[in-house]
Amino acid sequence: FMNSDIWIRPINWHRTMVMQQFRPLITNLDNMTAESFIFDGIPQENESDYCLLQMIKQHLNNKFCQLSNECADILLMKETPHGYPITHRLLIIQLANV
Repeated sequence: FMNSDIWIRPINWHRTMVMQQFRPLITNLDNMTAESFIFDGIPQENESDYCLLQMIKQHLNNKFCQLSNECADILLMKETPHGYPITHRLLIIQLANV
C-alpha cells in the first residue's frame, strides 16, 4: 500500500493524433469553461475522499479492501469525465488493486 514504486512510473510523452485534434478545443476555452472542463463529472472531491478513506481504513484495520456499492457505482458510471474526476477514478482503481 505504501510502496512508492507502485506510483512512480516513467511516462513517455509524445504527440499523437488525438492530442493534436483536441488541442484547439482546449486552448479556446474561457476560464469558466476551462474550470468546468477540468472539474465536471463524478467523483467530486467529497465522493473521492469518501472512497479513498474507506480503503485506507480497511487497510489500517488489516481488512481485505472492498469497495462499497456507492464507490463501485461511481467507477461504473457512464459519463465522460475529464481532469479531476477521471484522475480520481483511476486513483481509486489503482489503490483498490494494491
